[in-house]
Amino acid sequence: MEELYLSIGAAALRHGYAVLTYEGPGQGSVIREQGLTFEPDWEKPNGVVLDAFLANHAHPARIVLLGESLGGYLAPRAAAFDPRIDGVIAFDVFYDGYAVATRNVPQFAFWLRQHGYNGLLRFLAGLGGDSGATWAQENGKWVFGVSDPFAVLDAFKAYRLAPVAPRIKADVLMFAGADDHFVPSDQLDQFRNSLVNARSVTAIRFDRLSGGSQHCQIGAPSLWQAALFDWLNAKFTAVATGPTAR
Repeated sequence: MEELYLSIGAAALRHGYAVLTYEGPGQGSVIREQGLTFEPDWEKPNGVVLDAFLANHAHPARIVLLGESLGGYLAPRAAAFDPRIDGVIAFDVFYDGYAVATRNVPQFAFWLRQHGYNGLLRFLAGLGGDSGATWAQENGKWVFGVSDPFAVLDAFKAYRLAPVAPRIKADVLMFAGADDHFVPSDQLDQFRNSLVNARSVTAIRFDRLSGGSQHCQIGAPSLWQAALFDWLNAKFTAVATGPTAR
């Protein structure tokens, strides 16, 4: 939640929007204190958050749900099953989790697994050398509640928007970075083309010259925030209130 406040919460408040942030399974205090790991059916935790909020507050004029990084899957997934969500923002796009997770895995690793060389695979995975890859493996095992790196890859198979995207009827805003080292840029077009029943779809791909070509436009926060608030102002005339998910 602290990350979300710094990346968008504070700016949204300054623009006059009410903001609700939360942590769900696999995130922050929820996994640390309750031991709840990620689940792909994000409409369930998101629905519980909205139920609790609306039980104690007046229903806002509009509800817009923003998801950051993996939240680019989580937020659209929730919007596909919850008609209370008027707008959804995928920051960045995260259309196919398995394609993201396996993007930089060498092909010989899949051959080794297919032929039963699991001990060798675990040995190779444990050699380290790439701190980013080591973190991804260890964090993935923790947040998904699995015991080996390939089980992390398997877990991501459920994080696909293709089966549910036609259910999304809200206004949709999605971002992508041309040089994103996590999410292939072509997932922007895949997601956009799958939203056949959305009220509107706005897709923005940031290039290197703009400074926003990396994952979640890390090099240009003012750039993507300007695009987001322009979109909100164009789509929603009333003040929008919504939770965010990462």
